[in-house]
Amino acid sequence: MVVGYAAAEAVVELDKLIKSHHGLHHFNLVVGMAAFDGIFRSQMEALTDLDGSLLDSGLGRVHVAKALPVHAKASTFCQGNIVSAAIVGSSNLSGLIRGFRQFEIDVLLDNKPALESVHSLVQSITAKASVPLDQVASGLRVSENPNLVLEGVAGVEKVDPSTWASSLSKVSFQIPIKAEPKSHLNVFFGAGRKQNGHEIPRPWYEVELIVGVDITRQHGYPQAGTPQSIFAVVTDDGWTFGCQTQGQNSKNLRSVGDLRILGKWLKERLQNSGALRIGERVTEETLKKYGRTHLDFTRVEDSETWYIDFSRPNEN
Repeated sequence: MVVGYAAAEAVVELDKLIKSHHGLHHFNLVVGMAAFDGIFRSQMEALTDLDGSLLDSGLGRVHVAKALPVHAKASTFCQGNIVSAAIVGSSNLSGLIRGFRQFEIDVLLDNKPALESVHSLVQSITAKASVPLDQVASGLRVSENPNLVLEGVAGVEKVDPSTWASSLSKVSFQIPIKAEPKSHLNVFFGAGRKQNGHEIPRPWYEVELIVGVDITRQHGYPQAGTPQSIFAVVTDDGWTFGCQTQGQNSKNLRSVGDLRILGKWLKERLQNSGALRIGERVTEETLKKYGRTHLDFTRVEDSETWYIDFSRPNEN
């Protein structure tokens, strides 16, 4: 697989897909632009972990293009020595992570001459233009993660949070952020979804907060199955998107349409602070390092909008 860029989230999900595919005998990834454009810390961490995983399993390596910039996006699939399929197109690893305001087109090839041509190119890039990640890691320009959080995510808009923060009502709840091993912020490590006889791993940013009845039965909490169960939220750092309550006793608090929106907002805050390394479980130590173990959930006065605050102490 050859890509120009590799988002950290996509690399983590690729790593999990590889581990769940027990029939895989070999895999190599080439990242074509990292040595020339630099790389973010979270990307470096994810690629390093993937490289270690591939080495440990004897499958292959993560390579970095060094001889020249490689902006190509191509993947070839082989059965034994026979090239059986290839994918070429415009997406890097973004096909693994939906939800961004960007169209990509990829084409599945099955024509033998085309397959052999693409495979020859991929092999040449891997063998002649690239080197294993660990050989160039110390020389890569690594930048801190951009503090964009929900930039470019479908269904999300940027707003001025001060407009909302100045008109909060007294209806407010503290939603615990729990470090459960396979739920809450760690859904990624739970069972995948069944689809056509296969288990599809959960996305890295998928989360669902489970709220106890000691909170959900209080007056003013939005009840599942009522018109108030779907509502807009405004975040302390200036994003707005849809959320809802669902399930028995209104226990599930999640983002509307895409469970990754709320998760991306929460987990990127943890990642950008340095409290969470992408691909690792959120633990009690993670939350302690971040400095917060709950989410403030407050209704905006004379509105069906809710203000959610996950800021660190002294951040605002």
